[in-house]
Amino acid sequence: MSCAPTRTGADAAVVDAAILAIEHALSPEQMDRVLAGTSPR
Repeated sequence: MSCAPTRTGADAAVVDAAILAIEHALSPEQMDRVLAGTSPR
């Protein structure tokens, strides 16, 4: 499988649901780190 970030409709729905759950679970600062792909050190 490819590592390209393309998503089908179903995959996008799953990812969007996961992102929503993460957003509610994390603080804005933590969410920024997740989106930036960096881990807090």
